[in-house]
Amino acid sequence: IDSVMIERLLPDGKIQAGIYAQSFRILDAISMFAFLFASLLLPMFSRMIKQKQSVNELIQLALMLILTPAIIIAVSSYFFKTDIISLLYHDTPYASSVVFSILMFSFIFISISYIYGTLLTANGSMKALNIMAAGGMIINITLNFILIPVYKAPGAAAASLITQILTAM
Repeated sequence: IDSVMIERLLPDGKIQAGIYAQSFRILDAISMFAFLFASLLLPMFSRMIKQKQSVNELIQLALMLILTPAIIIAVSSYFFKTDIISLLYHDTPYASSVVFSILMFSFIFISISYIYGTLLTANGSMKALNIMAAGGMIINITLNFILIPVYKAPGAAAASLITQILTAM
């Protein structure tokens, strides 16, 4: 909904939505790594829960394995934001790099959400998972209404980051 809200709330909405989309494409692509990793955990969590074994050690291992590259990617993306965006896109590299650096920190919290979301799915806790997702959606839309008119595309990126942090918590 971020791109749609950017386009609708701003006079230069199409330009700002394009700037946001450039960075979001990269985040979306890198998030597939965390999604695939979490998908591998689903049968392990399911078996352990069925056999009434503790999943704590597996969660700790999974978090360590996913957070290490996630933090490295996020920090590297911050320091090399302009270089990365300039390699991929030739227009608006500075504006896109600001959005990119904010969005890439979301990857850390998206990874955490994937791990715990997989655990909730394996446990059959779909109500809790849906409440978390609905809460995240409400937070994101509210923050977008507040931040986009003031900060444009970087405001939407900040709204996304804040939402991912709160959802992961």
